[in-house]
Amino acid sequence: MDITEEYRQIRENAGAFDASSRSKIEIVGPDSAAFLHNLSTNDIRNLPAGAGCETFLTNAKAKVVAFGCLYHLPSQDQTDTFWLDLDPGAGESSIQHLNKFLISEQVEIIDRTSEFSQLYLLGPKARDIIAKSLGTEVGNLSEWECKLFSGPESLPCQVRFHHRLVVNCFEVIFPAAGKDMIWNLLTKLGAMPVGPETFEIIRVEAGIPVYEIDIDENVLAPEVGRSAISYSKGCYLGQETIIRIRDLGHVNRMLRGLKILPERAGSVSDRREAKIFHDGKEVGQVTSSVKSPRLGIIALAYLHRSCIDPGTRVQVAVAADRFDAEVSSLPFDKSPNH
Repeated sequence: MDITEEYRQIRENAGAFDASSRSKIEIVGPDSAAFLHNLSTNDIRNLPAGAGCETFLTNAKAKVVAFGCLYHLPSQDQTDTFWLDLDPGAGESSIQHLNKFLISEQVEIIDRTSEFSQLYLLGPKARDIIAKSLGTEVGNLSEWECKLFSGPESLPCQVRFHHRLVVNCFEVIFPAAGKDMIWNLLTKLGAMPVGPETFEIIRVEAGIPVYEIDIDENVLAPEVGRSAISYSKGCYLGQETIIRIRDLGHVNRMLRGLKILPERAGSVSDRREAKIFHDGKEVGQVTSSVKSPRLGIIALAYLHRSCIDPGTRVQVAVAADRFDAEVSSLPFDKSPNH
């Protein structure tokens, strides 16, 4: 495995990553849109069929229960069907949370994680490869669009497109039995297999938090800083706290990026939970860190609101040493390739 080469292929050509361990929850039924709208931070009631969005599930105090993407699938029989895409291992607790509020609604909640494979096709040439493998119509998907297609040997495929990872990303979800066939097809057409270490670099560069690493039940949804909260929708679980935070004007801490300055920076790589200091005071903590072939040592960290502005200099403490770092907005690179 050559992480540098895998990274280069994602940036310049195309890479294929096996994301099948992600939790996949299907929510279906005539009341599913209203049910999810009442439990999600984003506007689900007005999410059209064939579209997706980021969202949080929170408790009544706006603490994060789950973070991921929700897709409203196109349906031929007019039945509302949603798929909740979450970090690996987050499915069971999220289903328990949803079921706790399921009373008389006509909604069925089904864990599809083990039944379906999920592959990411990443990079500037991903669009050409997906078009050659599944058809031109798939290659024309726009941001946050989701469609259902008949793949090779009539394999039913759900395909999504987004720039969450800053590069082009097509997600292909299909019955698990077809995994080798789809994987071989994508790689035969030019996508380089990408391992988890390389994908982690792409993930941190994009500033996407992972549950139980960068987010847990102690984190308030507004502290994460994603565009996953609608302030114009109606009442939902956790809304009162979120609106109060908005009216206050700030939270006490925010998730930000850190660029470790070059001198001796190699010693800081992979240092989760390292403390961060500013003007001699502890102001935060690292949650994820990687060594990017392009950006050097970078990290995700929660920082006190007094030092969240991009360009602010802070220090990261590792054992007895302290390393200079610069605060960055997220993602680190805002120029997606197409």
